[in-house]
This record gives sequence, C-alpha cells and structure tokens, in this order.
Amino acid sequence: MANWLAWYPWALAGLVVLALLALMMVWVSSRTRRRELAIRAFLDTADALEQDLQQCKKKMQRIEAWVAALPSEDVRRVGFSLNSEASVQEALKLLLSQRIWLRDQHESASLDQLNSASANLDKSRASLTEHMTKLESMRIELERAKGTLEDAYRSQDKMRSAVIIQGSSSIH
Repeated sequence: MANWLAWYPWALAGLVVLALLALMMVWVSSRTRRRELAIRAFLDTADALEQDLQQCKKKMQRIEAWVAALPSEDVRRVGFSLNSEASVQEALKLLLSQRIWLRDQHESASLDQLNSASANLDKSRASLTEHMTKLESMRIELERAKGTLEDAYRSQDKMRSAVIIQGSSSIH
C-alpha cells in the first residue's frame, strides 16, 4: 500500500496532463470546425450573392429594353443610364477579389477576419436585395407611366384626327 501511495501523485499528475491534452484537442478541433464553418458560410454567401447579381442584371436588362422601346427620347436616355452590364460586372469583380482573398488567406486569416468577410458579403447581399426591390418598384411605376403616356398619345392622335376631319369637312 505504501508503494501505491508513492505513485499516487505521479498518477494524478499524469491524469491531469491527459485531461489537459484532451481539452486542448477538443479546443483545437472546435476551432478548426468553426473556421471550416466560417469558410463555408463565406462561400455559400458569395455563391448566393453572385446568383443575386445575375438576377439583378437580367432584371435591369429587361427594364433597359423596355425603356428603350418607349416613345420619349428623354425617357430612353434614363434607361440607358441604368447600364446593367457595367454595374454588375464591377460588383462581380469585387466579389471575385473577395474569393481570391479567401483562397490566399484562408489558412492565415483569423476566425474574426473570416466572420467579418462573410458578414460584409451578407450586408452586400441585403443591400442588393433592397436595390432589387426598388428596381421592381421602379419597373411597376414605369409600367403605369407607360400606360398613361400611351393613353395621352392615343388622345392626342384622336384629337388630331378630329381636327383633320373637322378641317376637311369645313373645306367642302
């Protein structure tokens, strides 16, 4: 028994060291898992943002084509100022630069940097969603304005026709 008591402090110290090693392994594993989740969240958000940008580009192109068909030169100039191709391409370039940053820095970037980059993409996506909502509202307003404009042109054509008919009947 005395022999066992001599080894007891060493056995206890060994168990403490093993427990500390186990805790460190759990902590490292947890940290690695959090980094993997942060990287996955970044990539998922980047993919979703890219899809949103492509949808936005299509919507803007439809509005540009629709505005280009309007009879008023001033309205057509406004439509050309939308410039969907350039604005979406610029956003896609910025997104690509973020992806390249992740590719180059994923091993050395801190978890906070990864989470911050992902949060910035989330903010960009929310902002784009807000702009797309405004764009849709603008499209609806333009549809209404187009109807009003077409009605005005029809009324103007009817008035011209009536004036021409009255003018020609008064000549006879």
